[in-house]
Order: sequence, then structure tokens, then C-alpha cells
Amino acid sequence: YTDDGIEFSCFCFNEKIKGFKISNYNLNNVTNSLFAIAVGKIYSIPNDLIVRAINKFKCENMHGEIIEINGITVIIDCYNASYESVKGALYSLKKIAEIKNKSPYLLLGDMLEIGEKSQEYHYRIGELAKDLGIKNIYAIGDYGKNTLDGFIGGNLIKEKSELSREIIENLGENDIILIKGSREMKLEKIVEQMKEYND
Repeated sequence: YTDDGIEFSCFCFNEKIKGFKISNYNLNNVTNSLFAIAVGKIYSIPNDLIVRAINKFKCENMHGEIIEINGITVIIDCYNASYESVKGALYSLKKIAEIKNKSPYLLLGDMLEIGEKSQEYHYRIGELAKDLGIKNIYAIGDYGKNTLDGFIGGNLIKEKSELSREIIENLGENDIILIKGSREMKLEKIVEQMKEYND
């Protein structure tokens, strides 16, 4: 982990390839890169071109973008949210908080389209957040209570405007918050409201 992403090398078909760097802290993106590297090697693409292609990749908006609002470090990762992607994002949040020496917080919207295990998976995310030392969870959505039950605490908020105010008023320059939820939750509106509230 570096100040602005993850650097890594890999072994592919018994050959070590070095020099990879992605401008994102989510380890899931390293896994995705490994698949791309393997495909490149299968098609005999030279190593330097593979490294250059991986290093040029930039996550789109709302895919782990890190910004600062009112001194608070905010990770905007609200394009989508499966159970596995939220787990990966939580591990990344813990690591970034350690690197930047900040206290980690989570704003979680519902992980939709999980099906009959929705309550269980939201509960498990709350448990994981507690185990990873997340300071507090702000939850919004139908399964927020399940997440907070797993976390044994936290804040269940009903309105996005209330959430943005809660974060701005209670977090500061020593804090970092991950905003994560399914696309349908439209959590980027909270970020917009935080910016307006700051004005």
C-alpha cells in the first residue's frame, strides 16, 4: 500500500512480473488485474505493455474515489454493492485508515438483489465492521437494522439529508468514511449534500 494506491508484482506462468501500480485501495482490483495479466500472457503480449495497461487503468467516478469534504476524508464507492465487494471495501477502509492515521467510519446503504440471505449478509457486514475496528456505522435502507445488529451499535438514519448533516457535524479531519451501497440507493446524493452543507 502507498499514499495513493497499491503497488504489486505477480508470478504468472512461473515468470515474475514487477512494476504494477493501481490508483485504488481495493484489493478486489488487484484480483481483477491478475485475470487481465493472465489473459495478456496467454495472448503473448509483452510484459512492459501489460504493466503499462494495468497502470493506466483508472476507476470511474463512485468506484473508490477519495475526496475531502470539510476536512473529512470520504471514499465514494457507491456504484454497486455485493456482499463480496463490501467486504473488500471494508478491508481497504481499514488499511487506508492505518496509512493515513485516521479513524474509520462506514456509511452503508442496502446491498440489493442478494435475495433470501439479505438479512444474514447485512448482519455479517456489521459483524465484520466491528471486528475490523470501524468506529461507527451510519446505515440507511431496509436492511440497515440488520447491519447495526451485527455491529452492536451504530446509527440508523432514514433521510439522506439527515445523514449528510450527521457526518459533517460529527466527523472531522482525523476521520475517514466509506460510503458504500447499491446503485439503486443513489448514495452519491449524500456526498452532494455534504458539499452543499459545507458551503
